Amino acid sequence: TWTRATGQSPAVLDRPGVQQLTSVAYGPDGWLAVGGVIAVAPQHPVVLTSGNGSGWAAADREPAFSPSGLVTAQAAASPAGYVIVGSQSAGGRTTAAAWYAAGLTGWQRATTNTQGTQQQMRAVTAAPRGFVAVGADGNAPAAWTSPNGQAWTQQNVPLPVGATRAVLQYVASNGRTVVAVGAALTTAGQQLPFAASSADGGRTWTESALPVPQGRAFVTALTAAGDQYLATGTFGSTPGHQDVVVWTSAGGSSWQAATPTGQGLTGTGIQALTGLDVFDRTVTGVGFTATPGGEQPVFWQSPVR
Repeated sequence: TWTRATGQSPAVLDRPGVQQLTSVAYGPDGWLAVGGVIAVAPQHPVVLTSGNGSGWAAADREPAFSPSGLVTAQAAASPAGYVIVGSQSAGGRTTAAAWYAAGLTGWQRATTNTQGTQQQMRAVTAAPRGFVAVGADGNAPAAWTSPNGQAWTQQNVPLPVGATRAVLQYVASNGRTVVAVGAALTTAGQQLPFAASSADGGRTWTESALPVPQGRAFVTALTAAGDQYLATGTFGSTPGHQDVVVWTSAGGSSWQAATPTGQGLTGTGIQALTGLDVFDRTVTGVGFTATPGGEQPVFWQSPVR
């Protein structure tokens, strides 16, 4: 059963424009959720915090989030504190951006090396030696590492074989290996999902393919599930008909695809699981099913095998 959360004041959640939360993380002091304004109003980071998950405060009014052109994409937490990653656009240039805090307040802008002209941090995870973020630098996939979230070092991630450009969109760690997944564009103009894994905390990476059951496929979520990794995506031969595909891997270097059936996973329209988490040997996915007649939320659970 679910109860709608509230803001400490109406202005926390009821803001101008269309807003979307894209990430949530739990740490020593409670919950952190991030997103942004996506339409109608000027783009601005949305950063919300909560000690218990039911009542939320706005942290994006702190000075660290005041500059223009900021995007807050994803959050992560560890015993050392909280981090947020994203980007900043100014003067035709987009650079990687990150923030850190020991608790849910007192946010500061992190130091990132911004040598490229089109960089984006898209996702972040707590890893064995700190934090690892992934995204893109120009046409190449990219990764960044930080021991505490305060200063980030960019690491090289090779383009997948036969690709002209690629981006890493999701990242997860099981305490030993870091795995990221994303999309690559081939020399023939075909978009394919791919994975990259690192056994040394995000410093060196090896890429591998994600098998596609049929047509085109796109990755929509990733999580570490015990000793293995689990990613979800959509696949199909036409844009208006996409079903759910689940990829699993023991170490991030070799993947198997499965196509689960059931309401919200297959059928007319577009099915997608866009968020994953694991608790007590059960993986939980949330997403949506969309047809020309409307869109409905999907809640999916499966034991970790």
